[in-house]
Amino acid sequence: MVQRRKHSQGVSGQAVGTTVLNWMSICFLMYFLVCALGILGEGFRLAGELYAKEILIGVSGPLSGVLIGVLATALVQSSSLVTSLLVALVAGGLPIETALPIIFGANVGTTISNSLISFSLLPDKQAFGRAFAAASVHDVFNLLCLFVLLPFELSTGLLEHVSGVVATWLSSEFAGGGLTLALPAMTAPIVDWMSDWAHTKAPESGAYVLIGSALLLAGFALFYLKSLFAQTFTDKAQRLLNSSLNQHPLRAATSGTLATVFLQSSSATTSLMVPLAASGTLSLRSVFPITMGANIGTCVTALIVAFGLKQDQGAALQLALVHTLFNVVGVGVFLCFKGLWQIPLQAASWLGKLGERSAIAAGAYVALIYYGLPIALLLLIGL
Repeated sequence: MVQRRKHSQGVSGQAVGTTVLNWMSICFLMYFLVCALGILGEGFRLAGELYAKEILIGVSGPLSGVLIGVLATALVQSSSLVTSLLVALVAGGLPIETALPIIFGANVGTTISNSLISFSLLPDKQAFGRAFAAASVHDVFNLLCLFVLLPFELSTGLLEHVSGVVATWLSSEFAGGGLTLALPAMTAPIVDWMSDWAHTKAPESGAYVLIGSALLLAGFALFYLKSLFAQTFTDKAQRLLNSSLNQHPLRAATSGTLATVFLQSSSATTSLMVPLAASGTLSLRSVFPITMGANIGTCVTALIVAFGLKQDQGAALQLALVHTLFNVVGVGVFLCFKGLWQIPLQAASWLGKLGERSAIAAGAYVALIYYGLPIALLLLIGL
């Protein structure tokens, strides 16, 4: 009896030690996944930032504005960068009516990052299918919000009016607050080192070196994260976690918002959901409210930039507030009417199955939505 008890205690201690080691490894790999996203964004930024600023000011109407917002954000891999640039341009004289469609289009363009990250799981078709579905639910949701809320805003101007009133009050109360944008300190050393190394060793092709390195690092992190999540979460724990998120979608959305504020990137938050979905730890239905919350969290960057401006803070703050209200209204509608969830969930599930059958088809979908369609339509309407 004593020997059996000692053996049981030894097995229990070993299990606890393994669990602790697994969680430490998960934290370590998640850190490197966020670093990979930072490096990926830096690479795309180097490749496309010069073109992004030029095309942002070449808007001739709402449709071209939306398309340019999608394309510019897909080029630089950061909605925070595009929205912050727009805030600065509005403060410099760009009409807010011109900037609005662009910032709404940026909401869609930012979802490309987690779609690209999901391709790192290609060797495992089932895992890739689940990962691609989890990535796609974000862009389907943002497209739905765009199709519904943009025509409403263009016809009524309600969000612009409300944001104007709030911006006037805030800029009078907090004028010259001097708030500044801070880079995520946790990833800056690695991202900055990689960027400097690429500039030094490959000045002409540094952007592509960064993109390739980021995808390799992300693939390494995702491969081991998928295995660790599968080992760490028992079937019972997975059921409890999914049940909790499904029963409390507001709590899940709030978690997504806070994580995005902390990471200063909605792409980082949604991409961290990819290995959880790939391993089967989180269902698509559980991932969805977290991605909705990430939409709200990403607005904080533009708000901070607007508060930090010294000139024409009111117009810049109004644009940042319109972006925030746009996302809050979209998320609020879906949280209040859960019957609407079936649209993005079924569409994303279909895309996941498409990716499972053919990675080429999934790649074609990503290329078409973020690059092919915007460029074709812009050429068709002549900007």
